[in-house]
Amino acid sequence: MEGSSSGFFGGPVSEGGLRGFYAALLAGERATLPNEVMRLAAETPADAIGLQELQQCFDSGAYSGTGGREVVARLRAMQSIERHLERYELVEYLGAGGFGSVHVLRDRLLRRKVACKTVSGKLGSHLAEIDPEHMLRFLDEAEILAQLRHPSIPLLHDLGVDPVGVPCFTMRYVRGSNFHDLLRAHLQGDPAWPLRRMAGILVDVAKAMEYAHAQSVLHLDLKPANICIGRFGEVSVLDWGLARAHREHSQLNSQAEVVLARKHDLPQVGRGSPGYSSPEQFKEDFHVGCDVFAIGAMLHHLLLGKQPPIGRDTTSYAVPREAWVKHAGLGDACAKAMAIAPHRRHSDMRALREDLEAALGNDGKAAPKFGWIGKLSRGIWPRKRAAATDVAEILQDKEIARRLRAWRGDAPDLTLAALDLPPRIATTEAKDDEFRNVEASLPQDACASWFAESGARTWASADVAAVRQRLAQVARLGMDPSHLALGSLLGKGGMARVQSAKDTRLQRQLALKMPITDDDGGVGARLQQALLDEAQIAAQLDHPSILAPHDLLVGRDGRLLVAFPMMGGGDLARLIAELGPARWRALAPLLLQAARGLAYAHEKGVLHRDVKPLNILVGRHGDAYLGDWGLATLTDADQSMGSSVRVDRDGQFRGASDLEGSGKHTDGGDFSIAGTPAYMAPEQAIGAPASRATDVHGLGLVLLEVLTGWRRRSDSGAELLRAAAEVRPPTPRELGVDVGPAMDEVCKRSLQPLAADRYPSAGEFVVALEDALAR
Repeated sequence: MEGSSSGFFGGPVSEGGLRGFYAALLAGERATLPNEVMRLAAETPADAIGLQELQQCFDSGAYSGTGGREVVARLRAMQSIERHLERYELVEYLGAGGFGSVHVLRDRLLRRKVACKTVSGKLGSHLAEIDPEHMLRFLDEAEILAQLRHPSIPLLHDLGVDPVGVPCFTMRYVRGSNFHDLLRAHLQGDPAWPLRRMAGILVDVAKAMEYAHAQSVLHLDLKPANICIGRFGEVSVLDWGLARAHREHSQLNSQAEVVLARKHDLPQVGRGSPGYSSPEQFKEDFHVGCDVFAIGAMLHHLLLGKQPPIGRDTTSYAVPREAWVKHAGLGDACAKAMAIAPHRRHSDMRALREDLEAALGNDGKAAPKFGWIGKLSRGIWPRKRAAATDVAEILQDKEIARRLRAWRGDAPDLTLAALDLPPRIATTEAKDDEFRNVEASLPQDACASWFAESGARTWASADVAAVRQRLAQVARLGMDPSHLALGSLLGKGGMARVQSAKDTRLQRQLALKMPITDDDGGVGARLQQALLDEAQIAAQLDHPSILAPHDLLVGRDGRLLVAFPMMGGGDLARLIAELGPARWRALAPLLLQAARGLAYAHEKGVLHRDVKPLNILVGRHGDAYLGDWGLATLTDADQSMGSSVRVDRDGQFRGASDLEGSGKHTDGGDFSIAGTPAYMAPEQAIGAPASRATDVHGLGLVLLEVLTGWRRRSDSGAELLRAAAEVRPPTPRELGVDVGPAMDEVCKRSLQPLAADRYPSAGEFVVALEDALAR
């Protein structure tokens, strides 16, 4: 039996009646609503009074004003999230604040957990019961989160509206502990959370807010419960429900990028959290000093073990002397940030951040390692050596050597660009005119990734049909493409291309990755499946240094599209070209971040196989991400890191063991070469199976390029392969670059010809590079 809900004016309306009413309201014009209400009332007479009262609410009641009409117009532009019933599975309820409730959902399409925020049930169970102002503030929060791109601000994925008119949005689920719990652990003497580390968290919060302020956004609810520290030490500022963004000329920055869709200003309401919010905030005086005060109040809690006794009527307060006893520099920063008079505080968030950094820098102590990489370096977890391939034995395999010679002999002057083709074309059997014509039409790119295989491996019609079925599922459950405005081409590889796009609903820039061909046969289906694999793998690798997709969608031409965040800083290859080896100390930390992401992927049973500077994407805030998982393969996972990554094949999610032996769906085949020859390990160049040590070799080559500018160079793809297979890369010292013995040793060991002589996984590489950078 269907449940019932009270209408806006008290009349009962069944669940079916509510769904029918809101379907009509959000699908059509208001002029058609009376006729639809009459039809629904005729079908269910018991709903008649309640439906008429709902109609009055939108005709002459709470939603008849400017704000109410704007809410309805914005909800009409969203995709219905009734699809959530099929796509998402409820995992757990996290909690509720004054305006919103948060649940954890499992995304069956991308196999990841996401956080889902919706309007709090305390405000109403359907649209007409919720104040239009609350709805606009909720929609503002979604738009603000979508446009703020910072490593300490959670990534918003999608926004939709449910069948009873209530919007919700999904975002990255940050697993970890909030600052309030860590404060308790610190005050109880937990050695894992010393003062320096706790204060470092506040520095990261200040960095995030410095960026937000530059975009004309105030948070206005900074408190320990809204600061989360993830499993890898990442700091996330949560709950932007009270945030304010100025639509036009801002008191902060007239060039701000955040743009709100609403057409009129909302009334300013003095809300906050007593003890952490400044007195003037409760009196509707909002400015950057409100957020400065909040960080000072959290610092007060850290130094004194209690939140400050600050309320809306506080006119004076002196930070107790005990704050200086615990740490003089932090005591100074706390007292200044918490000045009751706003003009006596730090002038902006940058000034507060610099004060905190100076205070922490004066004690001269190195920051402790934390997160699972720190555990590895302290020996809490055993250092396992992955099964490595012995290149010397592989080179003695006459069959592989024969195929390699035959492949090279087909076209001795073959350029790398000619090899940058879909798998059906770039094979040792490809001798027809199509291969030669494509070679002439493609530009040369010595850093392009490609995939070549031997053996006639064709997909049956059933395989193509299975991919089409999965695309139909993506079209039904994934992101709606109607609000995307396509832009310029950003890049093109052998299997996919990337194009810019603007999400006009959330006012954000996206990067759309799609197959290079719209062929509907075996080649197109295979590329679609490869892109779906990449999206699911990247989505399940929940690490702050791995670029995760927002969502999947199907374009108007039937091609699968993967929506990624648009990165603002380019890639590591561009920075290497601009800064050069002289600035390697600025570039090496970016590589270190990407290596941490790769270390996590290795523990989850994923090999990247295409580590290179072009695939290390850089943000604007010193953040780096390992992207382009198009050549990734699955191996056995370390179960201490949780379940392994799985991909959707034949309508079922399969892991590495499930795919083993399924030749038509894996890179096994008779013989295959995958990667970028300029950054290949020897075993990759001769078509041998890859291991974790293969990715370590790629990290070593990127590190060598960062330190010295050296990389393999040739116009001939075959020559690059020969060099990758047969020529050991030099070390920095052999090139005459003095980077210190520890750093030279990291390069030397990473680039050993035999996989067994390298670091066995990216985790060990990370530990070694951290130690070398600390010297």
